[in-house]
Amino acid sequence: MKSSACLATIVSLFAACTVSAQSMFLPAGNSKLRDDVALLVDEGVVNLPVNEWPLAREDVATAISGIESEELYEPALRAALHRVIAATTVASNAGEWDLRELRIAAGQPGLLRSEATLGRENAELTSIGGTGTGRYSITIAATGVIRPDDGQAVRLDGSEATVRWGNWLFSANQMDRWWGPGRDGSLILSTNARPMPAVSLDRYRSLPVNFPVLRLLGPWRFSGFLGLGEGDRPDVDRPLFMGMRLSFKPAPIFEFGMSRTAQFCGRGSRPSI
Repeated sequence: MKSSACLATIVSLFAACTVSAQSMFLPAGNSKLRDDVALLVDEGVVNLPVNEWPLAREDVATAISGIESEELYEPALRAALHRVIAATTVASNAGEWDLRELRIAAGQPGLLRSEATLGRENAELTSIGGTGTGRYSITIAATGVIRPDDGQAVRLDGSEATVRWGNWLFSANQMDRWWGPGRDGSLILSTNARPMPAVSLDRYRSLPVNFPVLRLLGPWRFSGFLGLGEGDRPDVDRPLFMGMRLSFKPAPIFEFGMSRTAQFCGRGSRPSI
């Protein structure tokens, strides 16, 4: 128990050194940030579709930009607002390549992941560096793993290269995705499995459609990606995995989402286990 407590302290110290947002996306793997944004939406502080992560950072930053914490009646809302502001604020040296975060995790990995799960393997060292402007962002997240179960001692989970064109984000990335409501799991995409390398298209700002009838849909967001699965699978090696999600909010108390995923192509075929 003492070693576990010591390890948790070390990890929290490294996490506390995390600087302001660098990528154009807010990560799906940060469950506390997801909770904070969802709380602000549920309490009517902001009106955004929030069941489709990663979220575009600028969309959230713009939504909270005109809110004064003194106007919020509950301490929990004020605290959540301050944390979201910190997560969406861009560092003053964002345009310079720099080391942004360093994490260490060790211990027995959990069978099912949650916000309390420190890492995926027995020991991990992750360094995250990047640069970005209002037009693009590049993030390199490199993780070294001791005795990995899948044989990958070096992983690039969390890396991305994104370009903004108008109100769209074009990205090549290996990011976690969380689609649909849920606290401990999702029926379609969650952060339990490692992310796959993919190319994606995401809406930058969830602005309503400026057109009769369609504007009744309210703020809307679209996300689509095409990913490449891993090799040495029990069914098909290196299949393509496609996903699309459209979500919109016709009223502040309602959010509707439509998701579609499909797996196709791949090499070889093996009996299901």
